[in-house]
Amino acid sequence: MAASLFRVMRCRWRQRLALGRLDDRLLEDIGVTRAGAGREIGKPPWQP
Repeated sequence: MAASLFRVMRCRWRQRLALGRLDDRLLEDIGVTRAGAGREIGKPPWQP
């Protein structure tokens, strides 16, 4: 169970890093503002 939780947290961390690399045009394409992306990126990996 702990290994599964670790994988989920690592996946969230990687997705948030990728979100931070998107430029404003790509963020607009997916319907996310820069501020919204910043809030998501700032979350700890254990928080969905």
